[in-house]
Amino acid sequence: YLCQLIFSQFGDELIPELGTFTGLFYKHSKTFGGKSSYRGEDIYDEERGPLLAYCETEKRWTLSLTKDGTKADEWNPCVDWKAASSESESESGSFDLLSTTSSPWVINATTNRAAPLTHHFL
Repeated sequence: YLCQLIFSQFGDELIPELGTFTGLFYKHSKTFGGKSSYRGEDIYDEERGPLLAYCETEKRWTLSLTKDGTKADEWNPCVDWKAASSESESESGSFDLLSTTSSPWVINATTNRAAPLTHHFL
């Protein structure tokens, strides 16, 4: 069973922008690595906005921003992500986004290094 709707809240201690991603994410028709993705409330395919999606290359879930005018088939959750689960496919054995709720998430710090995200809720 896949959730059709997910509530998300990310801490904004290190990246203030993350606090703006608090709210509802709806299951989207676009898949990544064979897994469903979720879009922020009232966001359409060609609008800039938050995307929760699976990055197959890094084997983790990411929160990224899609850019204005970028078509859905050009989205890449592995590029320029803001936050990501630290749990990989091999560690969890699950591809479900909600399986990462109890594991730590990291942020993509300005130094291009991952730093722990102190607060998140899915």
